[in-house]
Amino acid sequence: MSNPVSHTCPTCGHTWRHGHSGDHNCTTRLVQQRGELLAALEAIAEWTERYTKPDHPISTVARKAIANVGAL
Repeated sequence: MSNPVSHTCPTCGHTWRHGHSGDHNCTTRLVQQRGELLAALEAIAEWTERYTKPDHPISTVARKAIANVGAL
């Protein structure tokens, strides 16, 4: 069996080529992913509030998730 071309950290998704150092800090990538998640949730909530009825379930869930993630 041949070696894989690359490896991926199961915690943060960081990838590195086989044979190279995989040294990294998961915190950096996880903080970036958190920001991306919050931005996506905000966009979903804003779109839903703009184009559907008030208090639409998707907007409500998105806003609740934003509050939960923001509290971390």
